[in-house]
Amino acid sequence: MPAFTDDMKRVVEEQRLGFVATVCPDGTPNLSPKGTTAVWDDEHLVFANIRSPGTIANLRANPGVEVNVVDPFLRKGYRFKGIASVLDSGPLYEQAKQIFMRIKRICEGAGGSLDDIVKMTIFMIHIRNNTEVWRARREFFSGDFPASTLVEVRSLASPETLVEIEAIAYLGKV
Repeated sequence: MPAFTDDMKRVVEEQRLGFVATVCPDGTPNLSPKGTTAVWDDEHLVFANIRSPGTIANLRANPGVEVNVVDPFLRKGYRFKGIASVLDSGPLYEQAKQIFMRIKRICEGAGGSLDDIVKMTIFMIHIRNNTEVWRARREFFSGDFPASTLVEVRSLASPETLVEIEAIAYLGKV
């Protein structure tokens, strides 16, 4: 695939909402809106797997994909066709998993649980890599996630640090 033009990148970054088309095992089409669509590099898009089991299962079985992103004000959009890769492991995932485990131990040590967390702030150097953090988060939290803010920063405590997570828990009586 040729490199994305500056206008393609602008539309994706400004709109963030991409419609991901995949094919179900029975051959029927599946269209899923993804509000986390972002430019990964000059030739790839990325979106977070946030409660998308059907889309991910379809991509694992048949990685052919089309992503449509539209600027409704300019009435202009782009269709991106290609072969998808499902990325669900790596150093960022491992760091996020270790942090969530520490947060869990701290909550339990104070007589609470992860269910007592009311707010999280996640700091990342490359916000486009959030898929691995979301995957780790899903392993520790069930049901509704606590209120969360994702912040892209220039750097973190050390060059090896890929993610930092701040969590606030309420252990008092309601």
